[in-house]
Amino acid sequence: MKRWFLMAGLAAVAAGCAEVTPGDYPKGWPAVVGLGPACQGLAGTYKNAGMTNDPRTARNRLSDFILKNNDQGLGAGQDIRFTFGPDDGLTVDALRNDAVVDSVTLLRSERGYSCENDGVKIRKAVTGAVAGYNSASRFLTKGSDGSLIVRDSFSMAGIWILPPMPVVVDATEWARFEAIK
Repeated sequence: MKRWFLMAGLAAVAAGCAEVTPGDYPKGWPAVVGLGPACQGLAGTYKNAGMTNDPRTARNRLSDFILKNNDQGLGAGQDIRFTFGPDDGLTVDALRNDAVVDSVTLLRSERGYSCENDGVKIRKAVTGAVAGYNSASRFLTKGSDGSLIVRDSFSMAGIWILPPMPVVVDATEWARFEAIK
């Protein structure tokens, strides 16, 4: 009996775990046009409720993509407004009936965000129970219809700590949020 459990355990470790989620830009979505110089095109207000390319996900709020653990705070907003301050701050306001219900400011100097490749990259913390390589990025840009397009990417390769087994994940999710005119 011990031998059977040992063999089953070794088979599970050898099999490992792998997930690859296609990261292709969704068909039928507007062309990506970017944010322009210094990413100023991000400034504006967008609906908090949107759509994703992955039907398995429960994340369909812009606030879910901006900060981690948004059960409260930004998630309470009907709309999300982005404004650039006179310093290096990017302020994200959650609005309900045009009133600010929560706000957060990301600072470029503290690596809260960066402007690159005609879009805004928001710092995304990577945590987990894997010893090895982890990479995550969240990139915001615009569609030709004025909507906000989010590309959320996560890659990981290493050893899952409990139970120990090899794991490889490469996932990209796209989300789209309508601009408020």
